[in-house]
Amino acid sequence: MLFTITTIILLKRFIIASVMVGFLQNIGGIFIKFFEFCNITTT
Repeated sequence: MLFTITTIILLKRFIIASVMVGFLQNIGGIFIKFFEFCNITTT
């Protein structure tokens, strides 16, 4: 019983971590595109 509870907690943490990593990667991609756009407009 205790093993299953810890497994569920670890799975939840892993899912949250992977979602956060994906979210940060998306934000990074948006920032990179924004900076590229700014560089194109300024030059």
